[in-house]
Amino acid sequence: MLPAEPALGFLRCFGYTLFMRLPVKRITPVICALLFLSAASAGADEFHFLTQAELNRLWGPGPGIRSSAVSAFGNPAYSGIHGPHYLESEWIYALSEGSYSPKYLGGFMNSGSLALGLLYSFLPDDRGQLDLSAGFGFGNRAFSFGFANRSVYSSYESGRDRFFSGYQTGVIARPGRFLSLGVSAGGTYDGAIIDAGGELGIRPLGTSLITLSGAYFRTIRDDAFRNAWSLGLTVNPVPGLIMYGTYHDDRSFSLGLSFIINDMGISGGVLTSGDFSSSNTIIAGLSSVRNTGREFFAGDNGRAYVEISLHGSLDETSSYLREQPSLLDLLRVISKAAGDSEVGGLLLHFDQFSAGREAIWELRSALADFKARGKHIIAITDDAGFDLYYLLSAADRIVLDPQGSIMIPGYAIGRSYFRNTLDKLGIGVRELRYLDYKSSAETYTRSSLSDADREQYGAYLDSVYAIAKNAIMEGRRWTSAEFEDRIGEFLYSARRAKERGLIDSIGRYEDADTIIREFEGRSVMRMDFGKRYHYYDAPDTRWGEPPHIAVIYASGQTDMDRGMEARTIAALIETLSNRPNILAIVLRVNSPGGSALAADHIAEAVRQAKEKIPVVVSMGAVAGSGGYWLSLYGSSILASPYTLTGSIGVIGTWFYDNGLGELLGFNVDALQQGAHADLLTGFILPRRDLTEEEEGRYRSYILDLYDNFVEKVAEGRGLSRKDVEKAAQGRLYGGEDAVRTGLVDRIGGLWDAVQMARNLAGIDDRELIIDEYPRARLVESFGERLFSVLLPRIEALSQTAPLGAALEELRFRLSQNGEVMPLMPLDIIGVHE
Repeated sequence: MLPAEPALGFLRCFGYTLFMRLPVKRITPVICALLFLSAASAGADEFHFLTQAELNRLWGPGPGIRSSAVSAFGNPAYSGIHGPHYLESEWIYALSEGSYSPKYLGGFMNSGSLALGLLYSFLPDDRGQLDLSAGFGFGNRAFSFGFANRSVYSSYESGRDRFFSGYQTGVIARPGRFLSLGVSAGGTYDGAIIDAGGELGIRPLGTSLITLSGAYFRTIRDDAFRNAWSLGLTVNPVPGLIMYGTYHDDRSFSLGLSFIINDMGISGGVLTSGDFSSSNTIIAGLSSVRNTGREFFAGDNGRAYVEISLHGSLDETSSYLREQPSLLDLLRVISKAAGDSEVGGLLLHFDQFSAGREAIWELRSALADFKARGKHIIAITDDAGFDLYYLLSAADRIVLDPQGSIMIPGYAIGRSYFRNTLDKLGIGVRELRYLDYKSSAETYTRSSLSDADREQYGAYLDSVYAIAKNAIMEGRRWTSAEFEDRIGEFLYSARRAKERGLIDSIGRYEDADTIIREFEGRSVMRMDFGKRYHYYDAPDTRWGEPPHIAVIYASGQTDMDRGMEARTIAALIETLSNRPNILAIVLRVNSPGGSALAADHIAEAVRQAKEKIPVVVSMGAVAGSGGYWLSLYGSSILASPYTLTGSIGVIGTWFYDNGLGELLGFNVDALQQGAHADLLTGFILPRRDLTEEEEGRYRSYILDLYDNFVEKVAEGRGLSRKDVEKAAQGRLYGGEDAVRTGLVDRIGGLWDAVQMARNLAGIDDRELIIDEYPRARLVESFGERLFSVLLPRIEALSQTAPLGAALEELRFRLSQNGEVMPLMPLDIIGVHE
């Protein structure tokens, strides 16, 4: 008889996972299997080896053709063709005609790369046998390999259980949407039985509408062998309805029908002889096939809320060990929720949240698109500054903590200056500047804003302030006078904010259910982003690996092996552009420039990649000077209104000893061969300034490099040199002005760039996989996590303090003393807080 306790324990665990859909589902199969093995006792030495031919007769098309949790029982490679966020479960029940006793009873589960199968067979002579298969598969939907171990528990009185009775290996190849090939081999570990087979599937239309299949199997037992084959047809006329029929070499037929509603499916089938005269075997099944990134059934269409909690600073890139989602994660889940008919709203919870203004603009744009679908947004926050309040204004209801505050003074922009400091330290500086707006060295040569900076920064400030003002006015339904009146008061307690209409109610996150119920007029379901709701799409039914888009982050100063690591980024662009499954690249740029050599390496990689696949450039907070240089060959360039870009020009800075040695009490004396050999001699800094002749050489070199920059912009952007010159001379632009000058194609964020890349690559509405590069590194992520836990105040200073930014720029300038670079100022105050 069936070992009752372990089997019952496994089946209970399996059913609990299938129907309750608890978050612990990923570990439930493993726990259940361990409990089963630890509790198993009585058994026998002999058993019935269930061959692939037998499985094929029972369930029709096999794992190389059919999508079913049972498939992994026949070929473990099946579990590798699904992503890590995929879960399917299936119960099957089979009985012979005229008998009320089951012939087979089983439960199967496939989650990502792990597959478990439990099948009880009722054998002749009142014997019974339980097969437990535990396997894994890895690969993708184009090619996968798998291995499984089969443990057998039999009702014989003598002998022992076979924990390692047999094995199964297999591969599945689906090179495209028309063809699927599955090959598997298994048998007993002692070699007494060898079982092998192959399946071929053809979809003439490239979709699941019609699938033709064929299979061949050979079983060798005690030097005797048996061959078997089958031919089949599967039809999927409408979503949720699948019909199949298979003809076997013994003239029997397998016929089946499946209905799938939402995530649940029910199926029925029959194995019958060709003349329908023999006893039939009837098969029934209950299945659950779903993407684990969407584990709820909201019912009452559109009344579920997806909850997004944002704590601390927002990063653009993903990282191990970091709980905060990345910018792309947030944009993807908001986009998915906007198109999900069961989602009626978002619940946003902000706790000490901070992000760059460009990222906040992208999030607000995504929220505006979400609301345009007729959906609602409720935002709960502890505190809010002007940037966060601009984001909050997209919500239908803003809730502030009773002890919270709102501070909305507006925007300011400026720079820090070290001219007087350097004079006191005895450090001389010469600005090698020959372009009107290329002002990055003014940090060290001036003590206040120049007219050029007042013009270009003033235009930027007016532009972004107008954007924030108009958005807040629209969100809160204020007039211009009401907006300026509230800006004038600037600091609000929770009670005062409620009185003045800055918020809608006072409350805390713990009151979220009550807040939503009061707003909606009824209770609604909440799903946590990251636990019960993800951005992953439901797997496509088409064969082959889905199309990929690569998002490459090019962040930091342009340098070959530091900062942005241009050598690595350029090689990555070239590699990805040659991969057949990468159909487009999105290059996300956040850089103030630096080395022209490094910028040009990436620019050339983009130009060459663009000849093969679309390369869309998405500009982040800053993409100017060298950051613009590396972007200019993109298939299309998108920037946000808050992006600082342009700054087409190059500049150099010469620091020298102008009393520092005397102040510190040291001197340098040297011999030289060559008129300018002493130019770089000195301690810490060169000991002298440039001569007029030397500055003339710098001027010639800088203007030559600038001329090269302008030519590349004209070529990359399809502009005349005259038009580029009008926009050049080192001038900075906000995103909207950059569009007007032709330096940028359109306003848009990272998600807009992904969608544009998708359109340019001709990718339809099927499933899309987005790969992010460079890949997150575990060691670096651990260091980031440790630093953020142990030194949060230092981390905050390094990100936002003007002094920290200015000192960082000074360190960089000194390390690159005399270098001619396409570089923006690194110390602009009020742009990135």
